[in-house]
Parts: sequence; structure tokens; C-alpha cells
Amino acid sequence: MDVELINKTQRILEIFNELNRIPRCSKKEERIAEWLLHWAKCHKLECAKDDVNNIVIRVPAKGGYQGAPGIILQGHMDMVCEKNSDTVHDFSKDAIQSYQEGDWLKAKGTTLGADNGIAIAMALALAEDETIFHPPLELLFTVDEETGLMGANSLQPGFVTGRTLINIDSEDEGVFTIGCAGGKATLFKQKQYPSATPNDYLAAEISIKGLLGGHSGIDIIERRANANRLLVRLLHQFANRCEIRLISANGGTAHNAIPRESSAAIAFHRKDEEILKDITSRFQKELALEFQTLEKNIQIRFRETAHSEKSIDYPQTLHIINFLLVLPHGVIYLSDTLPGVVETSVNFARVRVNQQNAETLTSQRSLNSGALSELVSRMEALARLAGFTTEHIHSYPVWAPDWHSPLLERSKKIYRSLFDKDPAVEVIHAGLECGIIGSKYAGMDMVSIGPTIKHPHSPDEKLQISTINKVFHFLVSLLQDFKQ
Repeated sequence: MDVELINKTQRILEIFNELNRIPRCSKKEERIAEWLLHWAKCHKLECAKDDVNNIVIRVPAKGGYQGAPGIILQGHMDMVCEKNSDTVHDFSKDAIQSYQEGDWLKAKGTTLGADNGIAIAMALALAEDETIFHPPLELLFTVDEETGLMGANSLQPGFVTGRTLINIDSEDEGVFTIGCAGGKATLFKQKQYPSATPNDYLAAEISIKGLLGGHSGIDIIERRANANRLLVRLLHQFANRCEIRLISANGGTAHNAIPRESSAAIAFHRKDEEILKDITSRFQKELALEFQTLEKNIQIRFRETAHSEKSIDYPQTLHIINFLLVLPHGVIYLSDTLPGVVETSVNFARVRVNQQNAETLTSQRSLNSGALSELVSRMEALARLAGFTTEHIHSYPVWAPDWHSPLLERSKKIYRSLFDKDPAVEVIHAGLECGIIGSKYAGMDMVSIGPTIKHPHSPDEKLQISTINKVFHFLVSLLQDFKQ
């Protein structure tokens, strides 16, 4: 890669670090949206903001490309805000603290935000450079992608005019994504009626942490441990031996993140304390064998806490535990047509139990609309049997692949000419905004690209710096191939 492009990578990282000083958790993108509007104004570029804070910045053609078709470069503003339990960080005000380790950019105890801040940084670096010639560009930055593609769902006719879109939200350099799963997230809820905790009962907090976690679309195939599942399994063993009473439970965060940590508070008769501690110790050893090649840092803690005046009685506690135990998690079907690709899955994403309600959130995905509908119906039926209500809080369509897309053929040609090898072309189990955008703007030709990012949606997220060079070089070359 030549010196100019190496220097451009430095500029991309400078912009990315500036973005990481701005809070931008999902549903809290106001400040990053205002920053982007200010950036456009400083660069004398036309821009617009819609009612939900989606932003489009229009960049005129440069260098004789005025007759070329308009191209949309697209990414999302928000990030998954995850941190380790021992990390002191307030996502509402603190900057992401990034550092370089070899060829990787990482964050100190939090998600890095490369998903998808690096897309914004690359698009802005390209737009601000007067030496790079390109067709007319629309830089489309959406909000609230991580909680269900909500920004894309709110796009209105005419907000963008181009019909060729390059999404920069994929996470493997050298791979072109041309299709993705559809999905639906479901909230289960049941009202609780706690009663007085017997005076001879003790209380304890059980916590599970140290898991890998990860993206529920990308990493679900690896059978990583789910902290919520492990917690429920342990509580089930408790309830089979002792009459425990549930006080509270709290595990998981976003619908698309495999839970890394989960905890519960229980009340129990003082005579059962040693039994519960012994069960906990045995369960820790059981998990060490079960996940010995994948999860090497599972930590389970049993810690006495203050007596709770109220708790959920044993029969209802057992009812809640049984319901949570039978909730599916993981791969349901592998694809029949795409080897090694998950077709249908579900993520047991979140559990919350307090003195008023028991709630849990699951995220269903599938490359097959019929299989997704079947899975959602099964979840609804399970809830009815257990007396839980269901609410589908968001959904997004399947992005069906077009293996003969003109943009794909052009992209393959350019990649081959630059790097003397063919790119991989894939359909992924994760959700991308392309499916929604394609359903809103007829005739949209789309491909998704991006630099290599590992472990998104977790504090282990890292960005491979050297791949930024290649993706940016490819992107510029692809745009310049549209000259007419």
C-alpha cells in the first residue's frame, strides 16, 4: 500500500477517535447527530436530518464524475455499549479509551465502537479529501441499528435518491456480503406477587461472569456459553434440592449480544446453605469440563447478602425457573443451501426479575421467512402455556441475495484487479440494514463491506488496523470505476 493510503488510514483513525469521544449508545444518538450536522456545515455540504435523527450528507461529484450515478455510503451512528463488571465507565459521558496492540485497535474494558463508527470515519475521510475523485455521494448514517434497525425502519421516501448502496457494516475484509437474516425480538412478561420472606431464611447473590459473549448473529454458531442459560441451570439445580425463593434476577443487555454476565438473588432456609454452596461448587466443575475448549474464564460466585423482607414463593419461583429453562437458545437449523451458515437461531438475550415482574427478551433470526415465523409462533405458544404475555418489540426483513447484482460483479472485478485474488461472497446470519433499505427504495443495488472486526458487541471487540488500508483503497477504486 502506498504512503498516501497509509496516511489516509491515520486520518480515518483520527476521525474514529474523535467519534469515540461522543456518547452514542443506541437510542441516545442526539449528540453524534449534531456533530455530523456541524461537520457537514464546516465542510459546506448539504445535509438533512429526519424526525428520528437519521442523517444524510450530500457530497458533490469531483474530478469529472458529474455524469456518474449517485452512490450511497451507509453506516449507523449507534454502538452496543457493553463493559466489564469491574470497569468504571459511564457511556453517557465518558470517552471510549482505545489503544493499539500490534495490528489491532482495542478498548479498555468496553466495546470499541468500531461497529459501526469505522464506517462513519471512512466515509467522512473520503468526503473531505479534495484529491479523491468520485461520483455524487450520499452519506447515509442511521440511528438505533443495534436495538432492531429502528432508524432504517423510519426512513421516508426521497430521503436518499441513489439506487446503488455500499453498506460499510460488515466485519471481514475481503468478504462481500449480499444477504442476511431477518429477525424479530420478543419480550415475555408476567406480573409477580411477592410475599413475606420467612424469618429463618437467609439471602445470597449468585453471579456468573467471565464469559466470551459476542454477537448473537455472528457468534451463535460457536456454541459460546450464555450467562443467562447457565444461571437458570444452576437455579434449577437449587430448586430441585431446596425450597428457594427468588428475590431478583438480572442478566444480559442487548437483544443481539450473547449474555456475558448474569446474577440472581435468592432466599433459602438456613439449613440449606451448605447444600447450595456444594451445588455451586459442583456446577463450576461441570462447566469447566463442558466448555473446556471455548470458555476458559467462567466465574461463579455465591455470596451472602442482607435479608430481604419480600420474595417470590417457592412454587412461583419454580414456575419462573422452569419457563426460563425451556426457552431455546442457540442454533435451531443450519442452512441447507449455504454450507456452514446458520439458517435459524434464537438468543436468550436478557432476564429481569424484580418484586413486580418477571421479564425476558429473546431474539429470533432466520434466513428463511417461513422458519422465522414458525419459531416466533413456538415462542408465543410457550409463553401462553407458562402464563407469560408476549410483545414483539421490533422486526426486520430478510435481505435476499442477488447473486447477479451489477454492483457485486463490479466489486468483484475491482477487488481482483487490486489484490490479485477473488473476494469471498457470503450471506450472513446477522442482521443488516440493507434488507429494510431495499424494501423502502425499489431497485436498490447493494453490497456490504468493511474492515476486519473481531468480537463485536463485547469488551473484547477489536479492529484490525491494516485492513482499513485495503477497504479504503477498494472503496475509492470502486467509486472511480463508475465514471461515465
